[in-house]
Order: sequence, then C-alpha cells, then structure tokens
Amino acid sequence: MHTDISSMSLDNGMTIVGAVDSEIYKGRIISGHIHKRQEMRNVIYVGSPYHLRRSDIGNVKGIYTLDFTKDEHNITFKENNFSPIFHKIKVGDFMKMGIEERNKFLNNNYNDIIIDEKELRQYKMSNIYEIGNMSTAKRFQIEVVKSKHELTIDDDKDYKELSVQELINDSIEQLDVDDATKERLKEISNVYLKAAEAEQLEN
Repeated sequence: MHTDISSMSLDNGMTIVGAVDSEIYKGRIISGHIHKRQEMRNVIYVGSPYHLRRSDIGNVKGIYTLDFTKDEHNITFKENNFSPIFHKIKVGDFMKMGIEERNKFLNNNYNDIIIDEKELRQYKMSNIYEIGNMSTAKRFQIEVVKSKHELTIDDDKDYKELSVQELINDSIEQLDVDDATKERLKEISNVYLKAAEAEQLEN
C-alpha cells in the first residue's frame, strides 16, 4: 500500500483515524506514505530510510528486506548506521560526556543542545560553541527553552531560539569586567558578526 492506515501514527505523532482498516486484511501489510517507521500488528510502515527532520528524533531508520523465496513472514530490518541523525541532549548531560563520547555523539549528526534559560549563566556559551565548531557535526545548535514551571505546552515543542549575537552578549555579561567594557565588547562582536554575514552573502 501507499496510504493512511487507521491506528498507525502520522509523522507528527497523531493517531490516524478514518482511514484503511488493516484488520479486514489477512496477512502482512507493507506501506509507504508515512515517513515515520513503525510496526503494529500486521502492518509495517517502512518509513524514510534516513532522518529528514527533527520529528524523526528517536525513530530508528533503515531498510526492510522481503525474501520471496521463503514464507511470507520472512521480513528483516537492517538499521541505517551511516546517515546523519537528528538528536538532542540537555546541556548538563552533554558537558558530562568524555571527549571520545562527545565526538561520537556529534559526528556527522544534526545536534540540538538544550539549555534551560535559567541555566544560561551557569555555562560559558563560547566554550560550548567551540566544542561544536571543532567537531565534525553536520549542524550544532543550542536551543534555549523556558523553565519547566513556566511551560504551557510540551517541553519538546517550546523552543526559543536565540541569535548568535544574543548568545555572545550573554557570555559577555558573565565576564568579570565593568559595564563600559562589556558594552564595548558587544559593539566589537557585532561588527565582526556583520562582516562575517556580508562575507557569507558574497560567497
């Protein structure tokens, strides 16, 4: 098949209703259409063979092999351990990792480092960014979220992205220097950021 099947899940996690009823069919159903790989009863959604977006976090991707020389249930799944994945980790857990473990986590992947806005002053953001820039990550991004007691929606969906300038300014605020020096450092960093943006546009 290549269609919606009732009781399975959409890519956003919502349950599919009012679609094909798999229980009226005998034997195994293999379907495309939904990118999220999943299995339930006699149904397999093969899903995409690799991660495409953040909603794929936690969904193991790969390929299925159906052997027609044996019985109809001889279906095997092989995990894709090659392609980049989207994943996320709390900043505290990330900083506790050893160098080798951290490099393995970041390598070739799309990485979100989650930090509670109240924890911003506990970590030097420049050090965290340096770790990311020195890695072989596809992408390294810090996501600032509101404190849990202030959340009104699911924690995973309540991202509040800060610009690079805002993160630099926050790091500058942590420095043990006078206010005038802090403001001068912010002005200098802003000049360099604008120059970098202009260079990117030229390339």
